Amino acid sequence: MITHQLINSNSGDLMSGAYAMASAASIYTEGILIERSLGQSGLLLQATGSIALTRQVSVDNVNWITPYNEHLKSTGTVFTLHHGDSGGYYSLYNPESSHAVMPWIRFKVTAAVAATISTFSFVQETDK
Repeated sequence: MITHQLINSNSGDLMSGAYAMASAASIYTEGILIERSLGQSGLLLQATGSIALTRQVSVDNVNWITPYNEHLKSTGTVFTLHHGDSGGYYSLYNPESSHAVMPWIRFKVTAAVAATISTFSFVQETDK
């Protein structure tokens, strides 16, 4: 089954439409359950401005950690969207790509300059 969800901030605000972020602002998304994921997932972010996207994982959707590999290198960076880019980014994303495989994932969006998010969604194939 393919599931698609628009992503909310951890305070419940929908991060699509015209979600404005001030320069140097950071916001976390709500937790996304990935324990039933069958592998590749899609992440769509369309925005203006410069945005860095990182991820964290959790066992309980409360306590979050940034994943690291066996060389103690962070595997949390997803991508950076630079000012002047086309404004859209689509990534085939494997939520199990970290050595810290946990049932929940969330993203941290950091704006280097003022930014506006028009679309932010997550698609995954699950077994139910």
